Amino acid sequence: MNFTTYVKEEKIKARIKNIEEVRKDIDKTWVKQKIQNHLEAFNGLFTYDEIRADILTNTITASKFCKDPSKQNISENLAAEVLNWKKLPAQGKNCIRFNDNGDIVSASSGNTKSADFYEMGYYITQKYTEGDGGAQDNQRNDVIDFLKRGSIKYKVMAIVDGDYWDNKYRSILIEEFKNNPNVKITSVTELTENT
Repeated sequence: MNFTTYVKEEKIKARIKNIEEVRKDIDKTWVKQKIQNHLEAFNGLFTYDEIRADILTNTITASKFCKDPSKQNISENLAAEVLNWKKLPAQGKNCIRFNDNGDIVSASSGNTKSADFYEMGYYITQKYTEGDGGAQDNQRNDVIDFLKRGSIKYKVMAIVDGDYWDNKYRSILIEEFKNNPNVKITSVTELTENT
C-alpha cells in the first residue's frame, strides 16, 4: 500500500466532510469565532451576515472556514488504523517524551515531542509531511530530536511518509542514523509491504 497516496485521498474526503460540518455548525461558537476573526482582519469590508450566507451557499467560501484536515491528526489516525496499533497519549502524565539525558518524561517544556506509538520494543514518532519549507523542516527537526535523545537509552523509530520524506528526506535521515543501533527509520508503506 502506498500510504502517501492513501492519506492524500483521505484528506480530500475529510475536506468535503469538513465543508459539510462548517455548514451544519454555522451557528456554533467555533464557526462564529472564525467569522468574527475574519471580520476583524478585514475591518468592515464584509458583514457577519454576508459571510454566514456565503458559507452556506458558496463552496469556496465554506472551504476557507472549515477545519483544516492537516490539523486533525488524520495521518496519525490512519497509520494507527492501517498498522492496527494503539496510539499513546499525546499529553498528560502518561505521555512519553525524552529529555536531554534520554530519560522518559511527560513534561513538554524543553523535551522532545511525544511518542505516538510503542510497538515491537520501539518508542515511535510518526510524521506525514507534504511540501517543502520552514514548517516541514521543523517537523524534520522534531523527528531528529526525538531520535537523538530517545536513542540514548531506548530503541526509537521514526515512521515518516508524505512527499517531503518520500522524495528526499527519509534517505537523508537513514544516512544520518545508520550507525545508531537504537534507531530505525521506515514508512507505513514499507511496514505494510513487508508484512
